[in-house]
Amino acid sequence: MSTTIFPSYDGVVYKFVTDTWANTRNAHSGTLNVTSSYYIQNSHTSGRGGDTYQIGRYFLEFDTSSINKTITDATLKIYGNTMGTLDVILLKSSQTGAVLAGDFNEIANAAFPLVLSDGSGAGSFEPLSGIKKYSLEIDTWSTSGYNDIALTDDAKADIIANDTFNCVLIGHGYDFRDIAPSEAWYRAQFYQDAFGGTSRDPYIEVEEQENSVFFGCNF
Repeated sequence: MSTTIFPSYDGVVYKFVTDTWANTRNAHSGTLNVTSSYYIQNSHTSGRGGDTYQIGRYFLEFDTSSINKTITDATLKIYGNTMGTLDVILLKSSQTGAVLAGDFNEIANAAFPLVLSDGSGAGSFEPLSGIKKYSLEIDTWSTSGYNDIALTDDAKADIIANDTFNCVLIGHGYDFRDIAPSEAWYRAQFYQDAFGGTSRDPYIEVEEQENSVFFGCNF
């Protein structure tokens, strides 16, 4: 049985500031965008005022209370737009309800590695088992159709176990790995749920295992 679930809430929170990479990545709040088309970006520019970094994270929450059977397949679909130069990955997040500007660092179990951020990998999420990967790295991004993000077994288990499924899409090569870009910017752009209608809205498609019926025979 196939079930389509649209987000209850979604929004991009980004930090765009002249500061160090470490302070930018470990910020406790940012700027919220919930318009129909936006992006997450990992970038760096330098000038007379100093180094300016931008890090964006796309948070989503889905109502999964109706999903209670074994999941055979689950895919998050996000419709791309305009630019697709940033590799991304989906992680478990800890925001609840409507996305807020203060949710910038609500990546589940990420407080410690975020404190270690140095732009050279010390704060990477990779070696830490507490960081739940809900997808593998996505290294291609369509700008004119849906990007299919296959969900991991951890994601499937959490969809079944919890009434809400909370996740965040972040840059993989830079934000996830704690590697500061140098004089460059990378962006994955997409349509959020605010887009009119549903033709380009993000959604999760879940395939649940059908219950088998056994009919006994008497001989």
